[in-house]
Amino acid sequence: MTPSAQPQTHARGCLIQAVISFVVACVMIPTVLGLAFLANNVRYDSPWTTALMIGAPLVLVGGVLLLGLGFGVWNRRRIARWLDAAMLSLGLNGRPYTLIGRQYHGEVQGRAVHARFRKGPAFELAVECDARTRMTASAGNALNRRADTAISHPALDAGDIVFRAGDPAHARALLERPGVVDALVRLSGRQGIAWARNVIVLPHAIKLNLHRVGMGAITAESVQSWHHDLLLIARALDAMADPGDVLTPTAHEVDVLRHPDRILRMGYRIVAVIMVLLLGLALCGGLLGVWLSSAST
Repeated sequence: MTPSAQPQTHARGCLIQAVISFVVACVMIPTVLGLAFLANNVRYDSPWTTALMIGAPLVLVGGVLLLGLGFGVWNRRRIARWLDAAMLSLGLNGRPYTLIGRQYHGEVQGRAVHARFRKGPAFELAVECDARTRMTASAGNALNRRADTAISHPALDAGDIVFRAGDPAHARALLERPGVVDALVRLSGRQGIAWARNVIVLPHAIKLNLHRVGMGAITAESVQSWHHDLLLIARALDAMADPGDVLTPTAHEVDVLRHPDRILRMGYRIVAVIMVLLLGLALCGGLLGVWLSSAST
């Protein structure tokens, strides 16, 4: 994907969502209006009529939920097949993450590696290391260029990459390590495969974030290239002396990286609660309509 194709890809995704919303509205609005008309004009002297007024909302809501569930299952399997083929290049096996996402955890070349694909679409690839500090590298924009902690470097400036760190001296020492600057340029530069991308150094890992990334950009070759660059920087961080201010990861940062299954279980519970509420509202609405119509006659 070229940089000029990014707006087109984003616009295409928005157009697809708009079309789906329009189709759903065209089905739901006439149906709801039709049920309201029947509730006010049909005589309830037959048990079949009563059953229709109660069952129709349930069938409507249930049908929409089933269609959505079917599409979600198909889309989830499609994403899983594509990502599993790409991540197999690192020897990582995947499992579900949230509703349509995917997660991967394992050890590659003696280091823990974690990857996640989630709604956005967004892709994250992380390599654990002993960084003991925090840094970020991302393509320049009007906001991050104003950061007081931005660190200048000829190669980074040429690639329009803003590099920030809480410990500038430690960060400059990292940039002097062989291959680190080139790896940062490849990982966080404007190659056009994602709407936005950045590299984040955490006290316990280094992570590549890709936002609004096309599925076609996540291939076995690209995953191997990203991992190679992250691994190079991770080894450089491990070999460095302690920064002036040694940092440790928060419990949340560790959980998000190593144990995202907790989020998966929470997502399932939320969906179950929403489905029960929708079915309950449909049933209550049907019963209320029957009661009001009976009371008025």
